[in-house]
Amino acid sequence: MYSIQDLLEVHMGGLSCSLTEIHTLFAKHIKLDCEQCQAKGFVCELCKEGDVLFPFDSHTSVCTDCSAVLHRDCYYDNSTTCPKCAQLNLRKQSLIQEPCLDVNA
Repeated sequence: MYSIQDLLEVHMGGLSCSLTEIHTLFAKHIKLDCEQCQAKGFVCELCKEGDVLFPFDSHTSVCTDCSAVLHRDCYYDNSTTCPKCAQLNLRKQSLIQEPCLDVNA
């Protein structure tokens, strides 16, 4: 939703600059200033290298099923499926195949 002020800024050409400043401020807080926010970042499950990843980074891809964040290049170059989804599916299959334990034994 946009306010009247937002629409005026779009017309005058200032909204883009304002949003860029806000994005820069919050990205700095999340990536550099706040340890709690940094702890909510992701590590690429494919290469396990590089900086901590966040969904708003331009070089990342976000899995639509499990919300894992991966390097865009790693995801498209090395895999057709998300490794976290594959791991979750294997875990589900192993739980289904395990025999039920007798509680009274």
